[in-house]
Amino acid sequence: MVGAVRFLTEGFLLGLATGHICLVTCGPIYAPFLMQNNLSHFRYLAALFYLSLGRFITYVSVGALAGLFGHKVSEIQREYFTLAAYVLFSIFLLISALRSRKCEKGCAVGKWSRFSEWPLILGMATGINICPSFLIAFTRSFELSGPLAGAFFFMSFFAGTTIFLIPLSFVGMLGRQYLFRRIARISAIVIAGWFIVSAVRISYDMFKPYFDHRPVISLMDESPLYVLLKERESAEKVAHTLASHRKGPVHIISSFDQLPPKGYVLTQHWEELLESELRAPGRFVAILDDNKLADSLSVENVAQFLGKYYFRFDTNNGDIFHIK
Repeated sequence: MVGAVRFLTEGFLLGLATGHICLVTCGPIYAPFLMQNNLSHFRYLAALFYLSLGRFITYVSVGALAGLFGHKVSEIQREYFTLAAYVLFSIFLLISALRSRKCEKGCAVGKWSRFSEWPLILGMATGINICPSFLIAFTRSFELSGPLAGAFFFMSFFAGTTIFLIPLSFVGMLGRQYLFRRIARISAIVIAGWFIVSAVRISYDMFKPYFDHRPVISLMDESPLYVLLKERESAEKVAHTLASHRKGPVHIISSFDQLPPKGYVLTQHWEELLESELRAPGRFVAILDDNKLADSLSVENVAQFLGKYYFRFDTNNGDIFHIK
């Protein structure tokens, strides 16, 4: 019981602290939707209730799943959530704007598009939009002890953020005037277009790596790695640490004349040397910040970083990567 109260309190306070972000994120989506129709005051409030109910359903479901999987999920693939949300509510806004315009003019409207009158669906779609406040709550749910705790946390988070969305029902009442209904439909189409463009950009960034034909390398593979640092003592410390982690040999070189024509080079920033002089076909150069050489722990962190990540290698022109 004490745990449930703690989860509810923590989620509610997080909702209050970040609710203004929800208003900024969802307000431009909900306001044009609410203003498209000439409704009674009660029905504007009811529409906002269903929008919130849709968010509630999504939030509780996501919270339960996050609490269930917990630390089994190593990384949140937020791009997939964002892409799905952008596509879903963009389509919804477009169909809703076109349908409400036809209805007002007395034109025949197909039954298939009737779902665009249901604010519950729009609320569910915006519920999976990864805004900053949602992401904070989502990440926190991974740390909780099960699906019930995650659901409780998101229920109270929903309550805290909803307080900031209540004024939207009064904004929606502007739709009782024809001019504002027209502005709302144009706004809905513009906003939907913007989110569709954003979805295309996200898709491009997601799938771009699949069309990148540059080879992928690891600086900890079997290829020789050459260490070129200003101080011999630092070079030996770095070379020793790297040699204990990587498969291939590590060589210390003392001057730029000894740089290999091809291969991996680990060095630091040299004021007298331009990056263009380091770049060469077939040569991958990793440049360390001086603070990465401060002590043994810093050097160990560099070795762990290099062992964890892979790099795209433009073998035709050479590549330079800064480890900051």
